[in-house]
Amino acid sequence: MQLSQKEQRAHQRLKNQLHKYIPQDSLFGIMLENDTSEFTVVKSSAIGVFQHNLLTWKVTGTNFQTNPQTSSLSQLSQETLQEFVKHSDPKLRAKALNLLYQITKQKEQNQVLSPQNILLFIAAVLASNRQERQVWEQYLQELYTAYKTVITKRKQH
Repeated sequence: MQLSQKEQRAHQRLKNQLHKYIPQDSLFGIMLENDTSEFTVVKSSAIGVFQHNLLTWKVTGTNFQTNPQTSSLSQLSQETLQEFVKHSDPKLRAKALNLLYQITKQKEQNQVLSPQNILLFIAAVLASNRQERQVWEQYLQELYTAYKTVITKRKQH
């Protein structure tokens, strides 16, 4: 979608008033990164994707406890996702995200990243039909290939 000049100016004014906070093991906050390069990394008491629950973010007084950068897990995940997006089939990604949306919609869930919903998601994938499982298998294979590529590049440097 292309923004009009007026919308672009309004977006720019709002952008300057916003600040982005992400958990130390951020996966989605960084993945959804667009033109905002500044953010604050917040410490969390949770692990992995469960850090996206704001109630796990550590606070001292009225301030978040912060880190100077995201964790090595987050950085590896970001590099892997960039590699994945660069080299995977866009149609496959669309199919997989569509299936994820359908699962979320079926279960009437609006938070994909809660522990219960991840278990529901895994159960739904396992119970899916052959064609849907093939989409997931191919999606995960391409994601794994991207991960192996990143690991190989890291070892070379």
